[in-house]
Amino acid sequence: MIMSKTGYTCIRRSLCLLNLLFWVIGCSLLALGIWLHFGFDTYNRILPSSHQLSADNLTITAGVLTICIAFLGCCGAWFQSKCVLGTFLLFVILALILQLIAGILCFVFRESINGTLKQEMLHGIKYEYGNNSEGLMKTWDQIQSSLECCGVTDYKDWYEIKAWPDKTWVPESCCIPSNDTEVAELCGRNPQKEEWKYHQDGCYRKIMHWLLRNSHFLGIICVVFAFVQFFSIVSSLLVICTMDYKRHFRPANGDCRSTYNRVPTL
Repeated sequence: MIMSKTGYTCIRRSLCLLNLLFWVIGCSLLALGIWLHFGFDTYNRILPSSHQLSADNLTITAGVLTICIAFLGCCGAWFQSKCVLGTFLLFVILALILQLIAGILCFVFRESINGTLKQEMLHGIKYEYGNNSEGLMKTWDQIQSSLECCGVTDYKDWYEIKAWPDKTWVPESCCIPSNDTEVAELCGRNPQKEEWKYHQDGCYRKIMHWLLRNSHFLGIICVVFAFVQFFSIVSSLLVICTMDYKRHFRPANGDCRSTYNRVPTL
């Protein structure tokens, strides 16, 4: 089979458009990461020892890397640089392999990951809550109020934490809203410990349920992104092979117009 000049030009421009799409995705990830960092920074504190792997840091890193890779691909395709395109191809293949490995590891070790996250959340409320950490306190209050939950497993996680040793108190956000303002304000530290007034479900289960309910959106995004990466790999190989063929079969008079009509495809 052969590929005409029109076909080669179409593949090269398609590769440029794909990398423009990558660039837009990268900018979107970067903007999302910055928004998460400044708008929801306190949420990172519920996992005190995992700040470097927080959602905002991971999203910003992914955005910057995607922008850099897209820039390489677009420049390589536009200027027909084999070296730049080869570097782009290497990075895309590595990214695809890393995504595949990460997906497999997350699936295989999902129970271990879930257990680690749960222990991190428990550590946060036991040792970090109230320890000059107003952001963490506000974060837990917001989570418990919005999800109507209390503690990690249940409300008993708040008993005898470092912030109030030897006390069976809970934050006021654990209390079921009441029309009686005085009763509501005393609910969390009520000496009578009327536990029926607390939210009975733990926040960990509520958070995991929300993630599972929305996981299909993440799956669709990953499949589309992988397809775009695969098409970029194929397009890059076609452009590189075509440039090689042009270089080796260029006519002696320098006229390469007929060369496009003799370029084989993969």
